[in-house]
Amino acid sequence: IENIEWEVPDEDYVIPLGKADVKREGTDATIIASSIMVHRALEAAETLRREHSVGTEVLDIRSLVPLDKEALLSSAAKTGYVVIGDEGHRSNNVASGLASIIAEEGFESLKGPIKIVSPPDVCIPYSPPMEEFIRPTADKLVASVLSLLKLSPATA
Repeated sequence: IENIEWEVPDEDYVIPLGKADVKREGTDATIIASSIMVHRALEAAETLRREHSVGTEVLDIRSLVPLDKEALLSSAAKTGYVVIGDEGHRSNNVASGLASIIAEEGFESLKGPIKIVSPPDVCIPYSPPMEEFIRPTADKLVASVLSLLKLSPATA
């Protein structure tokens, strides 16, 4: 179980629906995420910066309907490399839908394939080590970005 600290403002706070949030600026690759995956994406981006000098943009989509397609396509065009993190099973998850939008409307701006980091199409195991094995983690996001940039963990 992940221990994440959430900041809660004292005053009223409204998150606008349909407006994505760039949680971290970057120019080398984009990680698109929502919910718990945003924290893993930020962790991955920090690892990529610290260990590989890769500037990774992290885009929190925040809502699906309405979806901020402009932010999605803009971030993909800015970096040319896209990794989408999703806790849903691999087939027909949210990441697949986001990838299809980028592929249909922003293909010409991509420098490589869109990678999706998500659990495989299996039942979630009861065993904590097995569940951790299939979970989309920051390390798996890092590995996907490095593979897109054709960098190896040992030589980057």
